[in-house]
Amino acid sequence: MVTDPQVQAEAILEIRRRFPRQAAFTGLMDLSLEAEAFGYPVRFADDDLPTVLEPVIHTPQDAEALVVPDLEAGRIPVTLEALKRVHAQDPDTPLLAGCIGPFSLAGRLADPSAALMMPVTDPDTLKILLDKATACLIQLIEAFKAAGCAGVIMAEPMAGLMSPAMNRRFVVPWLKRIIDAVQTEEFSVMLHNCGPSAGKCWNVLRQSGAAAYHFGNAVDLLPILESSPDTPVYGNLDPTAFVSETPETIACLTQYLIDSYGQCPMWRLSSGCDIPAAAHPAALQAAFDAWDKWLQQN
Repeated sequence: MVTDPQVQAEAILEIRRRFPRQAAFTGLMDLSLEAEAFGYPVRFADDDLPTVLEPVIHTPQDAEALVVPDLEAGRIPVTLEALKRVHAQDPDTPLLAGCIGPFSLAGRLADPSAALMMPVTDPDTLKILLDKATACLIQLIEAFKAAGCAGVIMAEPMAGLMSPAMNRRFVVPWLKRIIDAVQTEEFSVMLHNCGPSAGKCWNVLRQSGAAAYHFGNAVDLLPILESSPDTPVYGNLDPTAFVSETPETIACLTQYLIDSYGQCPMWRLSSGCDIPAAAHPAALQAAFDAWDKWLQQN
């Protein structure tokens, strides 16, 4: 999937065929894609997503010298071609792409642990990395538009490891820059955050202007939904449960979320993060069935 556009396109279409919904998703969240385009070494595996091996930014001079990649770098052409093929075969179904967020990309460029300290230890270098990550992502998302996508789900998990104050200074300004540049009435940005502090940062993150927000299963959605959001809030079944639990248990877990959040008009059911490749199709179907049953009753 990550190296062959035809296989990736077929996977997206197969998921769409098995679980027909109002939109189709890219099929995988490959958060190594952008770092690899910047020239970072990536390890491939037969049964897992690629992973970035090591950062190449060690000094402020490294950050200054970093070149923003073009759309021919790394495996970006694979993803764009796959999305084009899906759109050509199913043009009537809105198609959503996926990408990493600017702070999480900066973290991969500099090393995640180092990046979380950089707001204090080296904010100037961090801002350089954020600027270059943002330039890359705007270019990439515009290419998603050209490929026929109706939106993008942007994963910014590292922001959920930071305080609201740090999000206000080092995350939201760059998120807003991207969203202001690419979001239109025809193209939406959904912001995903699965970090444990994401709920505490909600009132800051919502200032980014995203069209929708998606939270991991570590986040209690109730305070967010009680704040009267004016955009959809998605979440947040434990994705590992689709591997470890029976369909009956998945149905119960789904019903628990429905009972907890179903009366909130902006809530939408979703897994809390990307679903593991080993997930059981019957478990996925159980979640859809529980959701559809509730929709029919309301």
